[in-house]
Amino acid sequence: MKRVLATVVKVLSSLTLSFSTFVLLLVLVFVGTWQQQFESLYDVQQRYFASWFYSLRIYGVPLLLPGGALLMTVLFVNLLVGGVVRMRKHVTTAGVIVIHLGILLLLVGSLVEFLLSEKGYMVLREGQTGRVFESYQEWELAVAGGDPAQGRELVVPDTQLAGAQAGR
Repeated sequence: MKRVLATVVKVLSSLTLSFSTFVLLLVLVFVGTWQQQFESLYDVQQRYFASWFYSLRIYGVPLLLPGGALLMTVLFVNLLVGGVVRMRKHVTTAGVIVIHLGILLLLVGSLVEFLLSEKGYMVLREGQTGRVFESYQEWELAVAGGDPAQGRELVVPDTQLAGAQAGR
């Protein structure tokens, strides 16, 4: 059992895993950026960067590749095990350990922001106030009616559209 645990720790902390993760992240960023010319930014974010896996067709052959969520998880574990747990603790390695801890803190902060934040915008001119927040990620259906000069429109948020059916 001890030998198996030592092997798992060795694999999780290896530079080979780290390098492979960075190469796959490079591929992911390239593919995601390339796909933005064919799909919306939101769809690309969900399909490639926020997913565990994504499918890519190369010459008609589907290829399953790790998504952003899986690669960032592997990178976090690799940094934690290799850069903090397994690394020799000495005065000469203190800077490297601090750098690894800083990157880990950035990854944790990014995860918290990804899971808990609401992103959007509000257009204001100098001296204006507002109560309307436009979300970058939530969809809505806006139906304009009556006089457009009066600004009348019915806005239905995506949460109410989730159970909608055709003809109802």
